[in-house]
Amino acid sequence: MTTVGLRGIEVVHAGRRVLRDVHLDVASGEVVALLGASGSGKTSLLRVVAGFVQPSAGRVLVGGRDVTHLPTRDRDLGMVAQGAPLQPTRDVGGNLTLPLDLLGEDDRAQRRRRAEVEARAFGLWGLLRRRPRQLSTGQRAAAATARAVVRPRSALLLDEPAVHLDPVTRAEVLAQVRTVQRGHGTTMLLATNELGVAHALADRVGVLAHGTLAAVGTLAELRAAPGSLDVADLVGGAPLARLPGRVLPGSGGGRARVRTAAGDVPTWSPALRDHRGPVLLGVGPHDVTLGDPGPDRLAGTVRHVGTTGPERVVTVATHAGPVTVNVRDTAPSHGEAVGLLVHHALVATDHGTVLAVVDRPSAH
Repeated sequence: MTTVGLRGIEVVHAGRRVLRDVHLDVASGEVVALLGASGSGKTSLLRVVAGFVQPSAGRVLVGGRDVTHLPTRDRDLGMVAQGAPLQPTRDVGGNLTLPLDLLGEDDRAQRRRRAEVEARAFGLWGLLRRRPRQLSTGQRAAAATARAVVRPRSALLLDEPAVHLDPVTRAEVLAQVRTVQRGHGTTMLLATNELGVAHALADRVGVLAHGTLAAVGTLAELRAAPGSLDVADLVGGAPLARLPGRVLPGSGGGRARVRTAAGDVPTWSPALRDHRGPVLLGVGPHDVTLGDPGPDRLAGTVRHVGTTGPERVVTVATHAGPVTVNVRDTAPSHGEAVGLLVHHALVATDHGTVLAVVDRPSAH
């Protein structure tokens, strides 16, 4: 087991700054997920660690050793790239022994035994004689990951480990990866745009947005204090509605209010009492209750009702902007006037930096 450290990593490609001043420490045996939308820089950062991309500035440390200018083969890292291909001319067993073959391991029986251990761990026992074309997508993903860990490495890098897998297969592959990681105590850094993958595998999450590492912490920590609306979008599982408004300070130590074009939201936060200037009210689909129009509720009209799993997804048009609400009970009808009772929200600057968490007054 070993550590991975990033110190001020920057990457400039074709005149565009892809990564900017990224600092990160992955402890020995820890799993850290780089979570971000497409184009956020997470795969580029993983490739910097692997040695496929040379940073414009900064250092990469593996086990405390500066490997920034070392070739990939000398970094002692395993990597499973997105859609990592298997050797089509080798069966599963041959693919699993390939890293040991390349290493020059002389004991053929030992190589085979090592491959069989990982084949059992990844649910590939009984498939060792099959060629890649005879495997399902999930089996190929499992085999590619097993191949990466069959030779002990300082750390393992995974790029989108569950991409293109159906939900059932994805859950199986992620469970296998986590079980093997715990068994080996492998340090792991992975890139994903799926919150479920980060939740299943990671001890901590690093959120990448616009080429910078916006936040690092456990999912629980980041949900409680996201720091920005971009971070909240990613760790909350759904984009927040962003309603422009301004803060009305409370008099005599009373509650401040966030005034929007759709109505006021009461709050009680010392961070807002002295704030001046425009704000954004970030509201998630599970942070609002639909009801009748009334005081301390945002006013809106139902524009669309859809279904996702056990929930109904209701889009409400307000004078401040659209708000999405997830409900499990009976949904209102199209065109119906409703009141939105906000019981949790984020108040941010117009640049998205979170100033305070707004909770419904009755929660205090």
